[in-house]
Amino acid sequence: MNFKSIFFSPLCLLMFFAVATAGTRLKPLAEIPFEFHKNLIFVDTFINGKGPFKMMLDTGTDPSALDLATAKELGLSASPTGEKASGGGTGSTTVHELDPVMVKVGRLKTARIEISALDLSAISRALEKPINGILGHSFLKNRVVEIDYPAKVIRFYSPSSKSKGRDTNDHLVPFRFTSDSILVDAFVNDQKVTALFDTGLNGSFAIMPAALGRLGLRSAYEAAQPVRSIGFNGRSSNRKGQIKSVSFAGFSISPAEVVFWGEGTGHDTTAYEFTIGNGFLNNYVVKIDYINSQIMLRTVYT
Repeated sequence: MNFKSIFFSPLCLLMFFAVATAGTRLKPLAEIPFEFHKNLIFVDTFINGKGPFKMMLDTGTDPSALDLATAKELGLSASPTGEKASGGGTGSTTVHELDPVMVKVGRLKTARIEISALDLSAISRALEKPINGILGHSFLKNRVVEIDYPAKVIRFYSPSSKSKGRDTNDHLVPFRFTSDSILVDAFVNDQKVTALFDTGLNGSFAIMPAALGRLGLRSAYEAAQPVRSIGFNGRSSNRKGQIKSVSFAGFSISPAEVVFWGEGTGHDTTAYEFTIGNGFLNNYVVKIDYINSQIMLRTVYT
């Protein structure tokens, strides 16, 4: 189970473009407003007909998760699995097994989906907001999801819907779903990397500790400023600094501000070297097509 980390410091928190013209837009199955709190996406969610609960939408979590206290409030029996949550922090958080639950977000209803439970109270305190749970891959899989960051709306489309044509501002990116993660290709200082596409990261970019040597970034890491982070496994110390450039989906950012995850902070063994988060994505409308393994970004012009 893939539970990651949220970056937090006293100064900042690190954790898609205008829609097509009315003539080319498809009608969504559901359109749901979201709250963008400290660069993280929260939606009102009903679980087994009860709620609403504040759930974070996170493409980097698998399956989905409920806070232990919320699971108890719902009358769900949580059994410790003995498995520890993967992800950020220097502590250890136990994953609890729950029976599958029914989820309703706006007009969108699901059959019973896989969900786990863990203690999210430390993250709630750090973000100064109750977090009842996380909608991850078990909720998002087999869907076409559009996150309109400028309008603060999420749209769900029929998997059988066919696009009525691309806008000239559309940028298409294929992805691979590997190790419970959406993985894409990006470039860091002109070197190709495997990147996690992560709406649960509230910063722009993060670099894994194992990538520092290959990318020649140890000196940049040493020059970076210390920052504190919070994740599913507690707090950790990391660094925030700059690198020469990041390129992704036809966009180039130079210089680019990044977080360097430290060794022993829960990011030592990952299937990726880099993470792309909401700090970058919130400039765009982003459509994630889980059926065709494709992401589309469109630039916003005001």
